[in-house]
Amino acid sequence: MIERVVKVTAWGGEYQGVYKLHGGQLKRIRLHTRDKVIAQRRLRAIVNEAERESVGLIPSALQRESQGRPLSEHLAEFTAELRSLGRDSMYVRCIAWRLGKLFRECSWVRLSDISSIGFLKWRADCTLSPKSCNDYLADLTHFVHWLMKRGRIGADPLGEIDRVDTARVEHYRRAFKPDELRRLLNVSGDRAVPYLVAAMTGLRRKELAALRWDDVVLSEGDSYILVRASIAKDARRARIELHPHAVAALLAQREKTGGSLVFGPAGIPKVTTLKADLAAAGITFKDDLGRRLDFHSFRGTFATMLAKAGAPVPVTQQLMRHSDYKMTLKHYMDAGQFSAATVLQSLPVFAIGNNPNFCNLPASPAGQNESLTVSACPNEKSDKTIVNSGDCHTLAPGVKDSHNGSKNWGTRIRT
Repeated sequence: MIERVVKVTAWGGEYQGVYKLHGGQLKRIRLHTRDKVIAQRRLRAIVNEAERESVGLIPSALQRESQGRPLSEHLAEFTAELRSLGRDSMYVRCIAWRLGKLFRECSWVRLSDISSIGFLKWRADCTLSPKSCNDYLADLTHFVHWLMKRGRIGADPLGEIDRVDTARVEHYRRAFKPDELRRLLNVSGDRAVPYLVAAMTGLRRKELAALRWDDVVLSEGDSYILVRASIAKDARRARIELHPHAVAALLAQREKTGGSLVFGPAGIPKVTTLKADLAAAGITFKDDLGRRLDFHSFRGTFATMLAKAGAPVPVTQQLMRHSDYKMTLKHYMDAGQFSAATVLQSLPVFAIGNNPNFCNLPASPAGQNESLTVSACPNEKSDKTIVNSGDCHTLAPGVKDSHNGSKNWGTRIRT
């Protein structure tokens, strides 16, 4: 260990402290005094504090300073760093809003107030859905890990908080049925265009709101939308083929609107407007199971229509721009619109007995002796081939002897 004071002429004779802890690096610090005794006392206090920090007896100076700062300051610096990293502006605003709300409802003012007990109590008392609770936990965990990475806290104050199990939770959103979508389009006026485009492309609300005419190609036989990486949720450029009905709607929209945005100053209808249109069409916003029809339901409608049209799962996944097919199947296909009875009726027909229309399995190849049932040939070997009476070959209860001995196995005996 090294600990000494050095007078620096360039500083007007002030002393500099030089120290090195066991296993650490050599450090120099200005002591702001020309008195050697005072300089030695100040250096001793600094080294003593550094030793206590190194063995974990006290938090670091940065942690002690951070503990007393308001959470709002930490949150402002956290969101500023997210913006500097190029994160989506909507995501940054959303995470700032969630964390600000969480801090207020948990009565957390300073960094030292964050605790797992406080969050668990808030989650137990709140009326949010399980998915929303998990979203709040994810945002808070992200914020805490950022604090740890920046050295502002030493340990995770949240501990190991489990996520809410959503496997048994019913979906809170459903897809439009074809008749419901037609009724909505008939009563929504100019708003029918964004509704139809959303349902026929699966584009998200934010993507539609930022869509420019430069992104839309409307030509005979080759019409599509190019989703820019800057507006896509996954930050990937994608090409969305257009259905002829969507092409006709966009052509009419282009004649009405001016400017660069496809949907003009009015933009995408808000939830309150969609609710009013649903009421005018005689459609309830929430069904008996509590599932609602919001704007994101148009995206689920697109996936459900593709599945009902017989599109393979990989194709639907590609059109929905999902990285995992499980997301497509679990969250975006409305199983209530598929008839299990219709699917079962399309299966092959089978039966037991002498009904020739029941067993549609292929007959035995010519030249091969057919297996005998136990009841047809009990307790003795047969030298004849039993005539096929229509029974299913694969459903024979047993075989006594399927050939006419080992010597003439290749010769078919006539009956």
